[in-house]
Amino acid sequence: MLAVECALANMLEVGEKMLVPVHGVFGKRMSESCENYGGEVANINFERNSFLIGIL
Repeated sequence: MLAVECALANMLEVGEKMLVPVHGVFGKRMSESCENYGGEVANINFERNSFLIGIL
């Protein structure tokens, strides 16, 4: 998860909006990391065992 946090730290600025698909632990942690770096997060929550293809 450290690589994702490094990428977010370099990419995200305070107050910037971020759209995060939450489909499990990875998405939830990414959403939390975005909030920790000061981003405004909008989550798209998916049910467990659902498919992302065709939903968006």
